[in-house]
Amino acid sequence: SLIAARRELDERMASAFDDAEVESFHRDNAFSYTTPVELRVQMLVAPLGEVPERSLRRLEELASEIDAGTTDLQAVAREMNGRVESLGWLDAANLGDVPAKVRLYVQDLPRTGPTVPFRLGESLMLVEVLERREPRPLPFEEVEDQVRVDFIARHHQQLYEKVAEEVLSTAAFAFHPEVVTEHLRAGAPAEEPGGGADPEPQSGSTRGDDPEPAAV
Repeated sequence: SLIAARRELDERMASAFDDAEVESFHRDNAFSYTTPVELRVQMLVAPLGEVPERSLRRLEELASEIDAGTTDLQAVAREMNGRVESLGWLDAANLGDVPAKVRLYVQDLPRTGPTVPFRLGESLMLVEVLERREPRPLPFEEVEDQVRVDFIARHHQQLYEKVAEEVLSTAAFAFHPEVVTEHLRAGAPAEEPGGGADPEPQSGSTRGDDPEPAAV
């Protein structure tokens, strides 16, 4: 039946390739299977002060000094009457736990050091990345299941045509191949040949006879 053919197609799609092909796919796309970037981050939270614009300009100057190595975030906190909060190690798994604006500035920083100062609500903020761990490739054994899923998704049409041809060649039914193929692709009931034929003409009429055009 078509249902059995569909089931067989789904089962065989998962094994319609060699393990060597999957490993080769992993090697060619190793950049997609890595550990995430990890950042050790701390953050200054300081009051706006009587003149927020002046406080922000001063914090920008101090950020430049941190970048130059002539001061540190603790000293800046003392001057700005703020506090330093440790955010620990952040990566793709927990970066969503920090405020969106903090996340944006951290993600845009390609190195260690301070971000530009910014305002968040009623506070001035300055985030500093203390350490950065770059991504490292993950061995095939650790990501094999995901690689297989990605391989099938990437080569789905090619694999589908290969397996569908085999299923059709061994199936025990006599439907037209194009009808079966369309059914297997869509997962919907197929219409048997003849099932969609036009109804027999009513008595007294002739199929294909058009009415005579009206005289002009």
